Amino acid sequence: MLTEKSLLPEFPSPEHSSHTEKKHTSEKKKFVGMMFLGAFVFGGVSGAVFGMIMSLWLPQTRLYGEYVKPVTQQQADTPASLAAEETSAISVVLAATKSVVAIGGGTGFLISEDGLILTNKHVVSDDKEDYKVLLHDGREFDAHVLGRDPLNDLAVLKIDAQGLPFLALGDSDTLQVGQTVIAIGNSLGTFDNTVTKGIVSGIRGRVETGDIFGPTETIESAIQTDAAINAGNSGGPLLNLKGEVVGINTAVSTAGQSIGFATPVNQAKIIVESLLVHGKLIRPYLGVRYILVDDALASLNGMTITYGALVVRGELASELAVAPQSPAALAGIEENDIILEVNG
Repeated sequence: MLTEKSLLPEFPSPEHSSHTEKKHTSEKKKFVGMMFLGAFVFGGVSGAVFGMIMSLWLPQTRLYGEYVKPVTQQQADTPASLAAEETSAISVVLAATKSVVAIGGGTGFLISEDGLILTNKHVVSDDKEDYKVLLHDGREFDAHVLGRDPLNDLAVLKIDAQGLPFLALGDSDTLQVGQTVIAIGNSLGTFDNTVTKGIVSGIRGRVETGDIFGPTETIESAIQTDAAINAGNSGGPLLNLKGEVVGINTAVSTAGQSIGFATPVNQAKIIVESLLVHGKLIRPYLGVRYILVDDALASLNGMTITYGALVVRGELASELAVAPQSPAALAGIEENDIILEVNG
């Protein structure tokens, strides 16, 4: 038997509806959570497998034709990862500065444990001046000038001391353009042991230049470098990354930027040996003043010969083409001769 009440739709009570909704919501959350957890686990496992595969493949990846191996951030941040060149340069500077000395407003460096010092001639050019040498440890000594070489702007000094640190002399003939070099000196006569680093920019022939100490100087077979050589650096060492002296800082060009010049150390070796063995500077010479003949000079003067050395006088009356009583004069060489060959 149907009644009016039984024909009405039955709706759940508010309490029952709320409970049911919470139950469904909880089940949905659990389901979504399980999905995220599964995706996370799957992603981690697949990522690890992918990483292992890439680690095996990536070190052999070619980049512009070269094999490359990735560097980790930890490796990049550790001091041990400093470039070998930087580490070598720091070691050279730490050792070399102990042998660099101050001479007046210039620089020099020790080349023997008993006090032999190399510098530029123009640093100690005054014959009447008494020079003092200031060592790295603060000690000061009177210096005796053993000899000056005006041709190569070099000088050798001696102080009375023993057991001093000194620099080894390298071989400047083996220098290559692009090779790293380090210059040390007392910049401006104030900033002691100033260090600059650069490369060998060129190996030149004869270079005439100068600085604040005096007139223009001539450097034979000059080493050109972009390592800054400031006033006061004159006479300091130019070093390779082995810590060997390959040149003596001499001058800088004021007409350009980063153009400095050093005298090759092999020329200094000859002078030092001569002074130690003979007590004076002895070198073979011809006794002529000359300019090299090239196409331009030959064309300008109507010459048929385009090589050799043209014997000419200088700009001053005292600058003779052939020195009196010199080997050239005794051999019959005269002004305007062209020397084509030399026998022995």
